[in-house]
Amino acid sequence: MSAVKFTISSDDQDGVPCPDSIPLTVDEITKSIVGHLKTQCSKILSGCWSDTNNFCIELSKSCGLSNYLYIGYLNNDIIPMENEPRKVLIRVYGEVLRSCTDSIISDSVNFALLSEKRIGPKLHGVFPGGRIEEYIESRPLTTQELPLIIEVAARHMASFHKLSMPFSKTPSFIIRMFDKYLSQLTSTPEHLHRPSPNFSSNTLSKLQSKGFSFANDGHILTEPSYEEARNMVYELSLIEEYNWIKEKFEVHYAEVFPIVFCHNDFQENNLLLLNDPEVEKFYRILPIDFEYSGYNYRAFDIGNHFNEWCYDYTNPNRPNYFHNIENYPDRSKQKLFWKSYLIEANSIVENDHFNKRNGNFNFVDHYDNNNTNTATTTTNNNNQTVVGFSNHLHNEEYDDEILWIETIYGSLLSHLFWSAWSLVQSQLSSIQFDFMDYAKVRMQHYRLMKSWLPREHL
Repeated sequence: MSAVKFTISSDDQDGVPCPDSIPLTVDEITKSIVGHLKTQCSKILSGCWSDTNNFCIELSKSCGLSNYLYIGYLNNDIIPMENEPRKVLIRVYGEVLRSCTDSIISDSVNFALLSEKRIGPKLHGVFPGGRIEEYIESRPLTTQELPLIIEVAARHMASFHKLSMPFSKTPSFIIRMFDKYLSQLTSTPEHLHRPSPNFSSNTLSKLQSKGFSFANDGHILTEPSYEEARNMVYELSLIEEYNWIKEKFEVHYAEVFPIVFCHNDFQENNLLLLNDPEVEKFYRILPIDFEYSGYNYRAFDIGNHFNEWCYDYTNPNRPNYFHNIENYPDRSKQKLFWKSYLIEANSIVENDHFNKRNGNFNFVDHYDNNNTNTATTTTNNNNQTVVGFSNHLHNEEYDDEILWIETIYGSLLSHLFWSAWSLVQSQLSSIQFDFMDYAKVRMQHYRLMKSWLPREHL
């Protein structure tokens, strides 16, 4: 196994400014960030990339809601040396991730390890505020395609869940993040604001001339106000609902809901399609974006994925997304997902599924439906079921009712988490997205889905 090139710049001045400081529509800001990124590419990629005149960097049109993406590419007249990339993807963290050092560290380790396992893109290097990744010719899936690849998605997720990673096996990451979000939203306003722009006085003067206003400490004034976001926490009953569902997971279902290594954001924009979907039943999909990955309840990963069937982030107009709760998969579709998931969960070899990434596979014929391998599980210090490498991820009986309940609880926890996350984003992010509206809609869907639970599970 080749060593990962894991380069970190130690120069503070080389850190890339956070684009959340101010909206990206301001040309001066983008130019400043690109200048910093060119320096990082020159130092990390070296070779032909050493000369910043040899390549260009542009803002990607497919930025997500947590990060900003840039594309770096060599000029046409530059011939790359052996093993040098002609094109790279540059990821710059948004403020929500930057504000959590543990998240960035675990993300970097996750990405490096998964890259070595050929589960994600190659890692070229990291720098303060982001990293440089392999650019893969592909496109993200669309929301409308998720039902079409349900069996493929199930097998990919099961393969991911079988990974054994060198992290705490307690489902603490999402819970810790949730606790932090609630603390930020209910503390004093000073604890939640956009980062300092960190630009020259000349640049700030230009911004002010364009109509941007800043507080005395240089922070841009945000909309909506902190008070609005804080009040929304109580209007949506986030704290009460969080305490309710946390008790369900940690007490009532602690020995029922398995803990696995989860992606935690397994949605269409984080699934790259590597070939033509029009070739019937052939899909090559590569999961990306592991910044939220970690050991968690399996229910969250699956329920969160099903939730994403209901949200389409391609709306160019406010609120910048579409939603339709009727797209949530019914029980027949969930059965199809679980059947495919459990077939892959029972396979013996770790990464057998992912190692097919360099060749097409038929998701109907590739797997042996008669695989009946058994497996064992372990427990963590809290007597919670922890699933390890090559273990069966549930009991050997296909219990539709239990799996359905597990999925609903996972969907509920997902709605709560992303609602709190969205309220924090409303104060920190400059991405064009109506985070306040999104938080409210997620909680509307939460309450509807909670009503689906049988009385004995409430």
